[in-house]
Amino acid sequence: MSEQVWIENLAFSDGVMARESERRTLYAHALAHSFADEVVRSVKGGLTLTDAVLAESCLLRERERNDDTVLQQILSLYDTIAFAGEVARRLTQERICSPSGFSFLDMAEPTEHAERISLVRNRYSDLAFDLFAEGFASPRVVASHSLRDACEEVSGGYSDYCILPIYNEQDGRLRVPFSLMLQYELRICETVDLPAKEDEGMTRYALLSRGIVEKAYRDPILLIRVETASPERLSDILQAVSAYGLTLSDLYSEKSTYGWHSILSVSVKGGDVSALLLHLLLFYDGFQALGYYEEKRGK
Repeated sequence: MSEQVWIENLAFSDGVMARESERRTLYAHALAHSFADEVVRSVKGGLTLTDAVLAESCLLRERERNDDTVLQQILSLYDTIAFAGEVARRLTQERICSPSGFSFLDMAEPTEHAERISLVRNRYSDLAFDLFAEGFASPRVVASHSLRDACEEVSGGYSDYCILPIYNEQDGRLRVPFSLMLQYELRICETVDLPAKEDEGMTRYALLSRGIVEKAYRDPILLIRVETASPERLSDILQAVSAYGLTLSDLYSEKSTYGWHSILSVSVKGGDVSALLLHLLLFYDGFQALGYYEEKRGK
């Protein structure tokens, strides 16, 4: 084969691939419009946004089982990113959600009384309380006997918030407090880094509640927990984070019983959080949003 013929064949092949990519993108967008319209109807009919998305997703997957051409068109990572992004855009247009992503998160119920904050009292947790208290009108300390007691008091509704140490420079992520947070299904709504003893460095304290607290943060962090079958699937999530205009600020990952357990800290300023949360909700079964908060630094 001559060099000229080889070049012509390559150009033809590139053209076919480009047209196929364009066709798949158009199909993903058309399918996204139909999907979003059904979600809007379900939400207006009384379903929550998350339930409406999951219900429509189940119907779409049922169609896939009966006719494998339905979703085979959006199997690539690029197509799923385009699909979720277009659905989020349409839902935002219909005022069903906003780019902040709060509509997809478990939100805390507003409180009508003085904010009760449980903590195991010591020098550092008291200092964390003082810093967190700046954001409340009339905060009140509830002294707890243990970190577990503090979590139980929030989970049971006796307190509105609790304060736990979740990280230090010497040990990294603190397993016991973090496990308690997961066990009691608490969410991070603020963190503060405090200088500790010289041999320990910085310790990060978290203010936890039963749900995400909506505030006008200047530079919010979204904390995500996800289970994936392979490191490649985690890599797909990182590409989606970037594609939606967000920035990965921290990543913790370890082997688990069923695959890989990962926790991602994502800086969401200027990005489309709704698109990322929708993407994870649709394509990753083991996904949880653990916090939406701003990081503070103590003096």
